[in-house]
Amino acid sequence: MSTDPSSDAPPPVDSERLIVWHRLLPPTRPEEDDPAAAAEWVYSVSARGAGAGGTVLSRIGGSVALAFELVDIHQALEFCLGLLSEADELGATHGPRIALGLASGTFFPQGDWF
Repeated sequence: MSTDPSSDAPPPVDSERLIVWHRLLPPTRPEEDDPAAAAEWVYSVSARGAGAGGTVLSRIGGSVALAFELVDIHQALEFCLGLLSEADELGATHGPRIALGLASGTFFPQGDWF
């Protein structure tokens, strides 16, 4: 469970959701490694995702999982495109390298997932 205070309550069981997975890729060269900048980026992804209507399901390392209601698909896609655009603007050598994955379906939380 994320300890992010901007997170909403977990989605209801058996509800249709769009799940967005964000992954911060490791630097390609040791001199590009900046743990503080990476942590700041991941926190901003969590906060911006929650601000876009998503629920932060998990945040660990460079990964963030968010759930959006299907009716909010446009906001979710704008959020994802904004992340990609910002990472691209910051540049491949100085900015974050990210990967995003999206899936939709019925959401079934398991045990202490939250």
